[in-house]
Amino acid sequence: MFVPIGYFPYFDGVTQSHSLLFEVKFEEQARETFNLCFEYSYKGNPSGIANTQATTWVHVVPLTKERICCYEFNVERLRRILKGFPTYKAGDNKQSDIKLLPLQKAEEIKSDKFFITIDWEKYKPYWD
Repeated sequence: MFVPIGYFPYFDGVTQSHSLLFEVKFEEQARETFNLCFEYSYKGNPSGIANTQATTWVHVVPLTKERICCYEFNVERLRRILKGFPTYKAGDNKQSDIKLLPLQKAEEIKSDKFFITIDWEKYKPYWD
C-alpha cells in the first residue's frame, strides 16, 4: 500500500495494484455530535467528498485513547445520499460548505465497519 504524504487533493492513499483509491478522515467530534462531517467546498472550490477521486471513503472515529471505529463507504453511494442533507457553513471564517451525516444513518449505509486498537505510545517517537 502507498499513502501520499503532504498535499494531495484527490485521494489519501492507493493500493500497490492501483485497484483501490481511498480517502481517510479523522472525526474526533463525532463522539460528541453523533454526526460525521463531510466537506463539499472550501472558499467556493470543490473539496472533500465533492472533489475526491477515491472510490472508498473511511471515516475514523476515536472511541477511547486506544480504540478507534472506522466507517467505510462507497464514495458514489455516499455522494448520492448526502445530496438529500442540508448544507452548512463551517470552519475558518465559515469558508467551508459541509454536510452532516448522523451516525445512525452512517450505520445504515456503510459498506463496512471495523475497530482498531492502537498503542499510541508505541508510535509516539514518530511524532516527537
